[in-house]
Amino acid sequence: MFEGRGEKVKVALYVCRIGEGWSMVLSLDIRVDVAWWLEGGSGRRVFRWLLLDGALPLSQASWLVEQFGTERGMHQWGIAHWQAYLTRKLDFYEQASGEDEARGEYRAKRAAPLCGAFK
Repeated sequence: MFEGRGEKVKVALYVCRIGEGWSMVLSLDIRVDVAWWLEGGSGRRVFRWLLLDGALPLSQASWLVEQFGTERGMHQWGIAHWQAYLTRKLDFYEQASGEDEARGEYRAKRAAPLCGAFK
């Protein structure tokens, strides 16, 4: 995830639903988070879990986490809904931050489906 000098730090970004609430979380090492949430480390029941991106620039991921809010029907969303949500939020991030590459980098990666699957 950490790259050479001058390169952007990349992190994983995922969402999880515990009880009625959703959380968006960034991770420096997704293996640790998987062990915590999906292999029982947290001791809490995870109803849904989806890896949104395995290598998103830290600036984008941290902004997305700060701006995250539950939307109506989110508990029923499929992968296409999550992709549309992430694209919409990154479009707004691009406008707000002036980072022209935000949307382009994400859309280039999104030619393939999301890298995670629902639990």
